[in-house]
Amino acid sequence: MKALILSAALLFTGATVGSASSPLVSAPAAETEFLKEFRSLMKINAKDKMAALVKQKTDEAVAEIIRICEEIGRRTDEELETDIEALRVAWKTAKKSDFVAIQYEFHSLLRPEFKKERTRVKREGDKITDRFVEAWNAKDVDALLVLGPQLAGHAEEYEALEDYYEASQCWLNAASCYSDEIAGERARLRQACEAYGRAIQARERIELKDSWYDRAKVNFEGLTYRGFGDPSQGPEARREEKKKIEAAHSVSIDLAFEVFADLEQVARPIYNGDLVYQAWPALGLQEKGSTLKFPFIEDSPDVVRSDAAKAHIALAGGELEIPVSGNISPVTFDLPSGDPWAFLAVVGRTEDIYQGFQYYMAPSDQSMAIYMAPAASMVGLLGETSIRILDDNMDGVYGSRPVQSNHFGLVDGVFQWDMDSIVIGDEKRALPWSEVVQVGGEWYRFERLDDGGLSATPTAVETGTLKLDFKGGFPDYLIFQGDGLQSDYFFDIAQDKSGVEVPEGKYNLLCGRFSKGKRDQVAKALILPGAGMSPWVVQAGATTKVELGGPFGMDFEFSQSDESVEVKGETIVVTGRGGERYLRLWNCVLQPDVLLRPAGKKKGKKEDSLRSAKSQAEVLDHGLKGAWFPLTAQIEKKKSEPVEVQLFEKKNKLFGKIESAWKP
Repeated sequence: MKALILSAALLFTGATVGSASSPLVSAPAAETEFLKEFRSLMKINAKDKMAALVKQKTDEAVAEIIRICEEIGRRTDEELETDIEALRVAWKTAKKSDFVAIQYEFHSLLRPEFKKERTRVKREGDKITDRFVEAWNAKDVDALLVLGPQLAGHAEEYEALEDYYEASQCWLNAASCYSDEIAGERARLRQACEAYGRAIQARERIELKDSWYDRAKVNFEGLTYRGFGDPSQGPEARREEKKKIEAAHSVSIDLAFEVFADLEQVARPIYNGDLVYQAWPALGLQEKGSTLKFPFIEDSPDVVRSDAAKAHIALAGGELEIPVSGNISPVTFDLPSGDPWAFLAVVGRTEDIYQGFQYYMAPSDQSMAIYMAPAASMVGLLGETSIRILDDNMDGVYGSRPVQSNHFGLVDGVFQWDMDSIVIGDEKRALPWSEVVQVGGEWYRFERLDDGGLSATPTAVETGTLKLDFKGGFPDYLIFQGDGLQSDYFFDIAQDKSGVEVPEGKYNLLCGRFSKGKRDQVAKALILPGAGMSPWVVQAGATTKVELGGPFGMDFEFSQSDESVEVKGETIVVTGRGGERYLRLWNCVLQPDVLLRPAGKKKGKKEDSLRSAKSQAEVLDHGLKGAWFPLTAQIEKKKSEPVEVQLFEKKNKLFGKIESAWKP
């Protein structure tokens, strides 16, 4: 058997079945010898020689292709684009496959939520690989036999993200852990055979048949010949068999469209699930004759401002007028897909309230904002229990994955999650739409059907409990998302203070909302995970505590010169004890004091206070961020020496006392 080691780039030694091998790890230089040689051939357009080089040095070419595609996924670079296009042509000529095009498309089109998840999986995978390298070098059989399942589990996480290259690497490493090269009589050759088989399948998915693919096939076929290859016992086969058994008991549910116009009839797991329309997303039309589309609906019809106080939706059967008034009204129509849909519409008033201050929000000659909220649902029966699916992310699909949207009140690079929800029976609280849902004490796997219906399949799951320990109040909702293969599992762990039953596995914080007060007086904030938050592990029959909330702090950015300190207001966010962040602060915008102290000293002194924009005129001067964040301020230093900065707010309407750490 042979060992394979993962790193940022790969440098391996070859070996045949049964031979000894030792892992080598190498990080790529800024420009490897292979890339230097390839680029020199590019300059003279020597296409035949470029293809020959790729064929001769396939492993080095693969390492460069992976490195370049990953870099393109992070940033735009003309030189990298030129390199990868040349490599694509050379690879296609030499290897007759679309491996390069597949990798380029995967990294270039990776959606933000999957990119974030892949970054986490890669970070954890690299740590496991480091431990594998140490164990392999030390010939630590005990450690290798522990790491084998971990690498296999990580391979499945990569497969869930459709990253089949990294999945195949993990499967090859897992196979090495199980092999008899070091483990001897303790080897787990059936697991090794299965891992090699999974590595082969993953590489075939991306059309990569390199030397590692060939070696994996030799090992797989050798182990199969020795009697260790029983495909029917593999996890994929077991999953397929389970699906067949479940499908035999699945129930098809017919769904009918219903307008669900009362936002407060049930509590929904969305930030805009209330009547504070001033914070709703808006269709921002300009002057008469301007058009736009619904932001998340594929093949959206045009929305047209037809007159000073008129707007309509341009449909195949004619124009549907949108009520342009201060009254919240449902608007119902059929999408181009043929599915019925609805939303709530309202426009602002001439004397409106926005973040506690009076604003002009009515249509003008230059602009018209039509504020939107969800109002579409599909309803059916599971036995005698009603099932209502709410299109709360307003993408025109009933029961879709969460979507990310940009709104005022978010720091740069951070987005709000909007998600569909489901109402079970006559419950007064909607749950996040999830692949698995508990109905009447039984677990079901839900799937939308092509004919518009819903299938509900009874499924057996081992469960534990997530129990929220939140200081300083309690969230309206707090959505946790399953990890890896359970990434379509979503649960609101704030629905029951005594704890919420969930299938065993790992879970990450996705989003939530924290509020106090009602209607026009509500103060609320969006909850999002902070950088570096670890997943919570739920074991069958056990309770996992989730500690969030107070004491509350603040994170922020600032810069300083010899003369002054600049605190950047639009970077300030509230933080909780679990590392979570609170943004989109409505009716509770931060107004912190700024304290300075000489670097290394214990005591500081208040030097200034930050305030948000308090009028529409100030907003015009500073931008709408000034209504959601404190304004950036320059604070004069009394001495030219470096200082540390702390922000402090004694009594925020939502959070109470907020005190940041001192920042150098």
